[in-house]
Amino acid sequence: RLLLIGFVMIGVVGLVAFSMCLRSVWQPAILERRSAAAPERGGSAARELMLLRGGSDTNGIAIDDAMQLVEDEDELAEALEAAASKPVIVDFFADWCKPCQKLAPLLEAVATKHPDKLVVLKVDVDSEGGRQLAKAYGVKSMPTLLFFRRCAKIDTIVGCDKARLKARVAQLTMPPMLRLISSNGLIITALGLYLVVPWQRVFA
Repeated sequence: RLLLIGFVMIGVVGLVAFSMCLRSVWQPAILERRSAAAPERGGSAARELMLLRGGSDTNGIAIDDAMQLVEDEDELAEALEAAASKPVIVDFFADWCKPCQKLAPLLEAVATKHPDKLVVLKVDVDSEGGRQLAKAYGVKSMPTLLFFRRCAKIDTIVGCDKARLKARVAQLTMPPMLRLISSNGLIITALGLYLVVPWQRVFA
């Protein structure tokens, strides 16, 4: 019986590891394709989207309908409350910031793909309200992404780190049960129980 339990535990851990690897490969690949295709929709997505502060097609950063521009603390607070249990990504950016421009298509793809699972907000640090928000949250570099859930900050990404953003989005949009199964804590707990509990006595 002990040998059978051992095989079962190894199978469970292997299945969890396989699901994590499969999702880490599959989810980022889809986001990459969507972000690469975003500028080509309808011939020129930049002409179809609203540009911040009336910027030009080449210099401005577009705000897609799936995203929301917040201009002060009150708007941000309202958006965080409206999101309820959905995770929220707040992107602090500037039109002149090249890394921000590189990250923008991926954020658009994320917002478009997961409108029911997360919320993407944009903060222009060149605006008066944006500068105040950046100061309030200690944002000093662009782009900076702040992650919230139920109005509480849970993570921060500084710079154009696409790989980390994809991994974080994959985790946040994962079904709750799968997120629990794939958590490192569950794997460690299962292994700990297997090593500590005297199974031969339990099933004796």
